[in-house]
Amino acid sequence: MSLIRSVKSNYRYAAGLRRFLRRPVDIKEARARIERRLARRGEAFLELLELAVYSNPKSPYYKLLEHAGFSLTDVRQLVDEVGLEGALGRLYDAGVYVTQDEMKGRRPIKRGSLVIPTKPADFDSRIEESVVRTETSGSTGEPTRLSSSFRFLEKRALTRLFRNSLFGDEERPRGQWRAAGQSASLSKSETTSEKRFTTNRFRWSAEGVRSLILGNVTIAISYLSGRPVHRPQFVPRDQPLPVVKWLAANVARGTPALLACASSLAIRVCAYAKEHGFDLSGTLFEVGGEPFTEAKAAVLESVGAAARVHYTMRESNGVGRSCAAPNELDEVHLLSDTLALIQREKVTSSGAVAPAVVLTGLFPDFPKVMLNIESGDYARVFERDCGCPFEAIGYTTHLSQIRSYEKLTSDGVTFLGTLLYDLVETVLPARFGGTIGDYQLAEEEDESGVRRVSIVVAPDLGEVEEAAVVETVLENLRSSHELGGELMADQWRQAGTLRVVRREPFQTNTMKVPPLYSPHAAVAAVEPQSDTR
Repeated sequence: MSLIRSVKSNYRYAAGLRRFLRRPVDIKEARARIERRLARRGEAFLELLELAVYSNPKSPYYKLLEHAGFSLTDVRQLVDEVGLEGALGRLYDAGVYVTQDEMKGRRPIKRGSLVIPTKPADFDSRIEESVVRTETSGSTGEPTRLSSSFRFLEKRALTRLFRNSLFGDEERPRGQWRAAGQSASLSKSETTSEKRFTTNRFRWSAEGVRSLILGNVTIAISYLSGRPVHRPQFVPRDQPLPVVKWLAANVARGTPALLACASSLAIRVCAYAKEHGFDLSGTLFEVGGEPFTEAKAAVLESVGAAARVHYTMRESNGVGRSCAAPNELDEVHLLSDTLALIQREKVTSSGAVAPAVVLTGLFPDFPKVMLNIESGDYARVFERDCGCPFEAIGYTTHLSQIRSYEKLTSDGVTFLGTLLYDLVETVLPARFGGTIGDYQLAEEEDESGVRRVSIVVAPDLGEVEEAAVVETVLENLRSSHELGGELMADQWRQAGTLRVVRREPFQTNTMKVPPLYSPHAAVAAVEPQSDTR
């Protein structure tokens, strides 16, 4: 970015931030806006197609729709005849969908004779000029730069405001511990995070310096607007003492806090508190980014804490928010005012069949245009009468048993499988001997419920220096050309995520050794749903 463009961009950001923070929004207005969006989901989808796809012949979606023979009039007719989800199902079956690899630009889109080379920017939303730049956390692969508008940030703020009022959390001290941009803390209500911790260490780079400048601008303007965003404190994943002390101090004052973080970070906090005698009774964790299991819940309960589970995706912010009357540990309501969901069966590398979650964005100011995007996750999707306020407002679709396929996730850091295949099949055999099938990356939980990534090495390879294997994996990721590879490797090193396990790699029923293995891909208990979900 040139100096002049950078100055203009920073000025637009500062001016937009002042307007954004100028007027708080109350719960009544937030609810009304959500209800209006729910009432016109089909219309919103068609308007988005017209503005972002059919008016842009360079869009990969335009080419997919043209190849499948769907004009805008055809899609309108489909929505009228079979509803929004029914229409999306018909489009998916005709080849109008995008995988994570295709959206990240790792593989071209191939549908019969159609081949579309892609790059991440091809899917950017250009309906409104973007002024906020962030990075994804890697929830669908390596981090990707996102550009957002303040209208998108306002949508996120309204959802948080409604959620906080729903659960009665307005009086709790609030904090967060995650790798996140400054925009994550912006608020349209009078409530802001009291304390911010980050796992990101400042890096001397053009992007690092720019983020530092924008961070300081954000802090200054937010203070002047009366809704301050506090400067984040660096806390490594494996050294949670500052976070634990802050939470324990709030318990001692009789006001247990709410901390937003990845579920594995919540585990680290609670395990440290239990070992060192800190009282976290009544503390509430808002967790997402990783499956929340019974083992994780037990660790939180052992210190008197509890968790509220959310299903998040940076491209759309929230996908699902915790049900107030759940039947299952990770049950959430789909945020159907801004998203539509269908399911299709996917066969994973381990041979299991997963009811994949496919998402479409209905909100025009998402950072990315999302039309039948395969999220990389599967879930049980259902309707039930739960009686909670989310249902009352119109969020009637529930998700539970949310897991990933073809991905490895640990400590809130996720790599899509294709990024790791060369490492397992080429790099490790070349360095330590053996061949394809002698190495495997496996996602496993330790006794405390923290997800780890095991580097499985076949026993018949003989003596292998385990520390060298781990270092080779991390250095390979650091030196990769993938955006964010260095940051991701640093996060895994900081968390001590990787470990070497000497055993035979997992084999499928057909005796194949998949490069990646996760027991969560065994999804026999999760049944695929109908075309309308």
